[in-house]
Amino acid sequence: MGLFGGNQDAQERYYNLPVSTVYNGMKGMLEESSRFALKHADDLSCTCTFNTGISMTTWGEKMTAVVSPSGDGAKVNVTVAAKIGGNAIWQGSKNAKNLTTFFDSLSEYLQSHMGQQQ
Repeated sequence: MGLFGGNQDAQERYYNLPVSTVYNGMKGMLEESSRFALKHADDLSCTCTFNTGISMTTWGEKMTAVVSPSGDGAKVNVTVAAKIGGNAIWQGSKNAKNLTTFFDSLSEYLQSHMGQQQ
């Protein structure tokens, strides 16, 4: 999507953990993150909205992550879009980097806080 239109991308990842563990971990990671700024967390729908900051190359990105049940674990679906439109090729690359950073940060947070989550 991000390469040729809309400047929006999405990615999902499965975690072999309960939904509540993944959602609480996601909120904790976003609250502690220096890269992402948590704007809203909806505990009922297990959804977080957050932003990236302005940089020399972008005005930042808006991101939404939803945790939902999937088999014996949880699926996290994340969408990312530019706050202000820009070059589709450059934005697609930036979106992919933000998605990778989000999932890497979430996995690291969950692994380091497993004993503290429900």
